[in-house]
Amino acid sequence: MVDVSTYLFFEGNCEEAMNFYRDCFGGELNLIKISDTPAKDNFPKSLHNKIMHARLEGGLVNLSASDWLTEEQKMSRGNGMRIALSDLPVEELATVFQKLQKTAMSVQPLEKQFFGTYGSLIDQNGVGWMFVVNDGGQNPA
Repeated sequence: MVDVSTYLFFEGNCEEAMNFYRDCFGGELNLIKISDTPAKDNFPKSLHNKIMHARLEGGLVNLSASDWLTEEQKMSRGNGMRIALSDLPVEELATVFQKLQKTAMSVQPLEKQFFGTYGSLIDQNGVGWMFVVNDGGQNPA
C-alpha cells in the first residue's frame, strides 16, 4: 500500500498559508526557504525568499507545501480537488471547520445530511476542504 499525502502549492504565500493551517489544526511547522539550502544557486535570486518545502505534522493533519518555483510555467488552481477530513468526533470537526470558515471564500455549512454530518469550504488560500462524519447526522453545533 502506498501512502498518499497532501502537497499544496502556493503563489508566494506558502509561509502565511501554512501558519494559518497550523493555527487551525495544531502541530509543528517546519519551513525551508530556498536561501537556506545548498540548492539556492540553482534558482534566480527573485525566488530565494520563497518556501522550498514546508511540513506541518503532529496536529489533526499532516500537510506538505511549497511556493510555486517554476517561473517558466504558470500555476493554475483547479476546482476538482478537495482535502477530505473524516473519522473525527463531530465536535472536533466542527471546531476546525469554524476556524477555517472565518476567512473562507465559499462555504457549505456543516449540517446533518442523510448519510451523516457534512460541510465543505474553499479557504482563504483557494484550498478546498470537505468535512464528513458518518454519524447518522448528529448535530455538529
